[in-house]
Amino acid sequence: MLKIFWPVQISNQELWARAKQKPIELEIRQRKWGWRGHTLRRPPGDIAKAVLEWNPQGTRSCGRPRTTWRRTMFEVIRHQGKTWNEVKVLASNRVRWRNFVRALCSLEERRETIYIYIYIYIKDIYSLLTVLCSA
Repeated sequence: MLKIFWPVQISNQELWARAKQKPIELEIRQRKWGWRGHTLRRPPGDIAKAVLEWNPQGTRSCGRPRTTWRRTMFEVIRHQGKTWNEVKVLASNRVRWRNFVRALCSLEERRETIYIYIYIYIKDIYSLLTVLCSA
């Protein structure tokens, strides 16, 4: 299909570039944020929405708090300069939410794509120099 034979070893980045596919981490990130928007649009009494907004009470154990799904979500929101209430308002409008998710993932996507093309370019130059030096 892509003319890659089993003895040839290529990196995942090069494979994604040849197949014109997004890296799986980016796809997962986009789907997670899409699901969060879907959940935030649910009716007020919905259990999934309640879980997303649930704040456990009580004392925590000693040491550094665990890295949870909720903490990473709030960290990304804070990094974007938004508050949780602003994100909830954004999620109520599907078009604005889609643009927000695109903006969240586009920087990473551009960075990864640039790295992939630089890697392929350097690899091509290296193979060309190898051929020229051996001749």
